[in-house]
Amino acid sequence: MLLAFNWSLSQKIVEGQVLSEHNEPISYVNIGIINENTGTVSDINGYFKINIDNDKLNHLLTFSSPGFENYQVRINDIDETKDRKFLLSSKTIKIPEVIITLKNTQDVKLGTTSYSTMVAGYVRVNNDKNKDIQEFAKELNIKKPSKIKDIHMNLFNVIESDKRNFRVNIYDIKDGLPNNKINTENIIIDQKLQNGWNTFDVSSYHLVYDKPIFISIEYIPQIPGEPEPFRYSGKLFGKSITRNASLGKWQTKKGLTMSIYVTVAQ
Repeated sequence: MLLAFNWSLSQKIVEGQVLSEHNEPISYVNIGIINENTGTVSDINGYFKINIDNDKLNHLLTFSSPGFENYQVRINDIDETKDRKFLLSSKTIKIPEVIITLKNTQDVKLGTTSYSTMVAGYVRVNNDKNKDIQEFAKELNIKKPSKIKDIHMNLFNVIESDKRNFRVNIYDIKDGLPNNKINTENIIIDQKLQNGWNTFDVSSYHLVYDKPIFISIEYIPQIPGEPEPFRYSGKLFGKSITRNASLGKWQTKKGLTMSIYVTVAQ
């Protein structure tokens, strides 16, 4: 990362570029203070800008991307007097191999396959200060080897646009919430949205699991301060789990569940 700094009376602005150990830009890196709802995401060329309140300058700034080790630096310790190149190192995740025999498999839907017009979810990305994400998580009660083929999410009030950027993440579970990200590939989907059910095809990825997981759809805005791009549908009862900042705190809302489901081959 090549970093430059600007100061305001109440905030510190950090700008830079995220690079791999081979000096290649890393797209859509989550950058933020863990569980503090202060974050941003790098662009397609690895560049980013983040505004940090002065009362958080003693916190660690974390850089996170699938397939790389997390990088952390104390914000106050970053030397603004020189250009510094911070590299993310490749990460090897040892995941027990899950084998699924494609012969005689059947497609099964897991999640919430219907919606109510009485339930609406608002996309309030923290874009007033930072260009940041909003992430929607769904628990999948997988009990036998299953290959995830596609993800479906019901949307409405979609603002017409050429394409929107999304990332698909897979998490293990701790205390009923998404915990560690366990997919090793950066699954970015550029897709034109429509009102109603939208399908995100992930069949080309090796997403095979044999135990419960969380799957999430992470919306990646292109510019700060953009209008609300869409709203999402849901049903009464259950719970919804979302977060609206890179590496931010997961929020649980009881009494409604998001209309998200996946198709798996079992």
